[in-house]
Amino acid sequence: MFGIKIDKLLLMRFTAIILFYLCSCLCNCNKCIAQVRIIGNVHLYDGSPIENTIIIVKESTDKGERIVANTTTDEQGQYVITLSSSSKRLVMYVSNINIKPIKREIANISQTVNFAAESHEIELQEVFVKPTTIKAKGDTLTYNLLHFRDKNDRKLRETLERLPGITINDERKVLYNGREITEFQVEGGNLFGNKYSIALERIDPKDIIAVDVMQHHQPIRALQGNRITDDVALNVKLSPNAKNNLTGKVEVGSGYRSGEKDNLAYTTRLYGGIFNAKHQIFATVAANNSGEQLRDIYAVPLTTLTNNVLSSSTPRSSMLNRNDYMPNISEALSLNGLYKNSETAKWSYAVTAMSEKIEGRTDIKHIYYVGQQEKTHERNLDFGNTYRNMDFLLTYEQNKPRYYLMNKLVGAWNKELPYVSQNIQSTQLDENLNQNQYTLDNQFRLIYRWNEVNGLDTRFNLQYSSSHEQLLLKGMDTNIKPQIGARQKVRQGFYFAELRQEMLSTIRFGGWMIDPYWFGMVDKNTLTTTQHPSDLFSQDNNLILEDDVHYNRLKAGIGLTFQSNVARFRIRGYVPLVYSYIQVHSPYIRPSRHSLHIDPNLSIERPLASNLSLQLQWSRELHDNKSEDFLHAFIIRNSYEQTHAKMDEITSTDYNHFAAKLNYTNAFNLLFGNLRIEYTNMKSEMMTNKVVEENHVTLHLAPQSYGTHSLSLGGEVSKAFYWKKTNVSLKANHTRFSSSQMLNGVKLPFELYESSISLRGGITPIKGLTTEIQAFVNRSRMTGQNSDHTDIVTTRSILTGKITATLNKWSVVCQGFHTQQDHAKTFLANVKVYYKTKKTEWSLDVRNLLNAHQLNIVSVNAQEWQRNIFYLVPRSMILSLKFNL
Repeated sequence: MFGIKIDKLLLMRFTAIILFYLCSCLCNCNKCIAQVRIIGNVHLYDGSPIENTIIIVKESTDKGERIVANTTTDEQGQYVITLSSSSKRLVMYVSNINIKPIKREIANISQTVNFAAESHEIELQEVFVKPTTIKAKGDTLTYNLLHFRDKNDRKLRETLERLPGITINDERKVLYNGREITEFQVEGGNLFGNKYSIALERIDPKDIIAVDVMQHHQPIRALQGNRITDDVALNVKLSPNAKNNLTGKVEVGSGYRSGEKDNLAYTTRLYGGIFNAKHQIFATVAANNSGEQLRDIYAVPLTTLTNNVLSSSTPRSSMLNRNDYMPNISEALSLNGLYKNSETAKWSYAVTAMSEKIEGRTDIKHIYYVGQQEKTHERNLDFGNTYRNMDFLLTYEQNKPRYYLMNKLVGAWNKELPYVSQNIQSTQLDENLNQNQYTLDNQFRLIYRWNEVNGLDTRFNLQYSSSHEQLLLKGMDTNIKPQIGARQKVRQGFYFAELRQEMLSTIRFGGWMIDPYWFGMVDKNTLTTTQHPSDLFSQDNNLILEDDVHYNRLKAGIGLTFQSNVARFRIRGYVPLVYSYIQVHSPYIRPSRHSLHIDPNLSIERPLASNLSLQLQWSRELHDNKSEDFLHAFIIRNSYEQTHAKMDEITSTDYNHFAAKLNYTNAFNLLFGNLRIEYTNMKSEMMTNKVVEENHVTLHLAPQSYGTHSLSLGGEVSKAFYWKKTNVSLKANHTRFSSSQMLNGVKLPFELYESSISLRGGITPIKGLTTEIQAFVNRSRMTGQNSDHTDIVTTRSILTGKITATLNKWSVVCQGFHTQQDHAKTFLANVKVYYKTKKTEWSLDVRNLLNAHQLNIVSVNAQEWQRNIFYLVPRSMILSLKFNL
């Protein structure tokens, strides 16, 4: 229980503030902004009118100057501009290829403004007459794809990556000048939601004529003009041939792949849809065993529910795409639809089903150091994953100028069966030999949102998730002692509810505007893990062990956004107050603890020049009593021999993050760039630990505390020249990791240093030829403060490249991957050749052209040295045919 004493004077002041605020909300403080009409003409000093002169009017905002109107002069050099702006001063820009640019500041009133320009002639060796490459209207930039699309582009993603300022990361998320977009629209409709990776991979870029990038996107009409967001939305515009017509494409192919298993390789794709003013539908079907793993495309979660806390122990490689070392059998289908009842109301729906099986093989070698002694442990792993998923989304939305109403229903069903079969070549590690995991998830989410002008923006979010998991543990006899075999079952129930209200009536104090809001949320997480020993062992081992975790959390906070047109910057943030309570029932662990802490989040944004802005962000998160850590500890404990230690403390993590970002955006010069610096400090206490005893390794639930300091510096520059684009991205990172490892009951501190630098670039030197290159260098060094052995050092480097060339009807795409770690080298190459006719397109895909067999990866982790050898996929060749329906 917490007791709070409030002084009477403080209570009276607080009450006065609330009353003042309520009175200000009741008053209609929104001022009508009258339209301003500016007319005039542009002429030379001799009086000659100048035709097609571009005139742009801007106002000052917290993010710099923003375009509020633009036009061009007629044959007599005259222009008319009508605009609405709350700014007292406006800036007019006049430009034409035959005159010197003019800039003039004027008052925000209806008036006549004439310009006398000075002639400016430039000599051009060649003149190309082209349509407008990019247009600007307010905060929206429109790219004409005629200048950026290449005839060998087969996916929308390939064309979007050529646009200046736009990049697509490895998770298939679209970023504009380093900021992830919040909506991906097709003809103004959010058809795909956050699963727009389907559109990136399946929509034909030849059906797209333009792309809109909408900065400060506010989709709710009731909030437009009242709420300025930092969101960025992207809208693709279809060509006339792609509208009101049912279009579709089919691709089928088969071939041969080497290996001991089935030698038949195949691929099938069928996708298409119809788009009109009232209804949009897009459906896809895909199946293959040729290396295109579909989970990244189709299994993007529709919900933000927590993931399964029980994870597979499948080895992973961050250096290589998993489809290069994990063969697949994949099937998927999706249906996305959007129906507009009227101009202000619409329904949307999405159904996705997928089944995918992947498998792989790796050899792992561990070296542990105990004083001056070196202990070695080797094992071979066959691992894989069978994943089945089905989810649906149903949304109804009313978007009117006076209010906004949205109801969303989301559900998901997941079934996952990861497995790991191990062949232990050394008996120095006591652990299970085989693991089979079964996961079944049922997820449900309901979202209700209501907005009313000059009132409250109310959002209610209810989530529910129920999962059942099973882990089968099989042991073996060693020279030391028999292992415990068991079947472990895990049940999880997760409930989450959130209520958030934002004031739509902005409080104004002179040049300052304050937008307050408050939010509250509560969640409950119930975890139960039960171990049933195997019947193969004696009756003495038939004791059923059960661990229960009940985790309750309550979170509430007050948020404020400060905005000043005078000082031209914004400050926004929130200060949530978090209360959590955890209770655990276990034969070995019985903590019961309350926690109360504050997690602030603050960001500042200020324009420095017309095309330059600065962003600063600081956040702190304190995670205490994490139920997932408890469950993982239970699973690991039961997977090994029973623990020799009792855990009285609770895992906690204190996370601090500071970031600064400098953005440069010049759409008319097609030049974009950003510079980022990030610092992260994290302190944590962990529950689990490996302990090396006299002749083997066992698991103790011993506390381990560590801290990290990470400094990252990165940047990107993008420049486009009509159909050509140059991208250069440079990022450097340095991390210092300090911790303590428990060895033979002795706490030994150690430090881990890691530095890396990456360079990524792409250039289109001539039309029809595209080159991309990426380089990465990383070095890790681990040292013990009182260690008697040599420091563990590993260096790795990666070089990847891609060349795309087109000549007449032929196109060739070559991809290469070269890596070197210490003295181990690997080179992998994939080639795809296309031949296009008027109605069809043939392609020959050769994977692992040089038939590289394995990839060596060395890592350093907590007083141990580890080498993983991943076996790459065998060579395969597939001949495919693609045609329109």
